[in-house]
Amino acid sequence: MFSGEKLKALRQENGYSQADLAKRLQISRASYFNWENGKTKPNQKNLEQLSQIFKVDETYFLSEHDIVNTYLQLNPDNRLKLENYAKNLLKEQEIVKPLPKPLILAMAITIQSFMMSS
Repeated sequence: MFSGEKLKALRQENGYSQADLAKRLQISRASYFNWENGKTKPNQKNLEQLSQIFKVDETYFLSEHDIVNTYLQLNPDNRLKLENYAKNLLKEQEIVKPLPKPLILAMAITIQSFMMSS
């Protein structure tokens, strides 16, 4: 799924305004605004242009990119540890009530930090 948050962060890191990028992409600022706020997502042509402007792979804008990218950087032993840890979390989650999305995001970030420091 396209992540408007990642697009916004990348835009801000590179010192662009929404209007700057809209002009470069030849779209309205409102259309661009809707991407960042998750109301709509860019088509393939615009996604390709964004990846060229920011010099990132198109998959960078996918919300799943970070966790997959981190996983792929792990050695086989740490991949197994992460998989087991995630399975245990899912079992605990089934026993307890479903977790709210912000907590799941915080856990994913914690896992990522833990794995990067191991």
